[in-house]
Amino acid sequence: MVENGVLKNPDVDEVYGMHIFPGVPQGKIGLKTGPLMASTTEFVLSFHGKPSHGAMPQHGRDALLAAASFLTQVQGIIARGLDPMSPALLTVGKLEAGNRRNIIPDLARMEGIIRTFDEDTYASLKAQLMRLIHSVEEMYEVKAEYVEETYYPAVNNAPQCVERVRAIVGDMAYDAQAQLIAEDFSYYQKECPGAYFFLGAGREGAMPLHSDAFCFDESILFTGTGILLALVGAL
Repeated sequence: MVENGVLKNPDVDEVYGMHIFPGVPQGKIGLKTGPLMASTTEFVLSFHGKPSHGAMPQHGRDALLAAASFLTQVQGIIARGLDPMSPALLTVGKLEAGNRRNIIPDLARMEGIIRTFDEDTYASLKAQLMRLIHSVEEMYEVKAEYVEETYYPAVNNAPQCVERVRAIVGDMAYDAQAQLIAEDFSYYQKECPGAYFFLGAGREGAMPLHSDAFCFDESILFTGTGILLALVGAL
């Protein structure tokens, strides 16, 4: 959308967005200057080996063993390779390998995410990640394929834009904590100052975002819409 001129003709001076969030009490608006939501990289990592009978493992190159080795080592990058004052995480949520119990698998495929708040931390994590992948390739004589399918920068709120929202919401303002969830709204903020805020949906029994049981009081949408309308009038 940015590449196709959504912020041009007329030129956009400031940009605002919001997201329903059960981590903020209902009736409150979560605000934070600076990084609010993390950058995200969604990656696929595959190890390609050579199949063999499970009773003759010396004839194969075990892709699953390579993947297991990677998984047991990769969290060491987070724990020991990065500044602990700069939050980062790497999560692998999916691993597929093998077809039969007695066959050494020739392919192991995993999907994961990387989350950080600043580009320097991401660059360091990425460099160490690639070194680990190459070392696993050599150790197990497999071939690795690493693909980044999606990247969003961190949501980074401009101070003047946050204060504009704060002036409108008054007593509804709530000091939000930075979250390692991500949002592609950040691409707009690369082009012009902006603020993203959380529309409080927290109440007793509230389920987390993206839960199949998530539900919210739809009256809060009037609150959010009112804030956006007030922002238009305030600019």
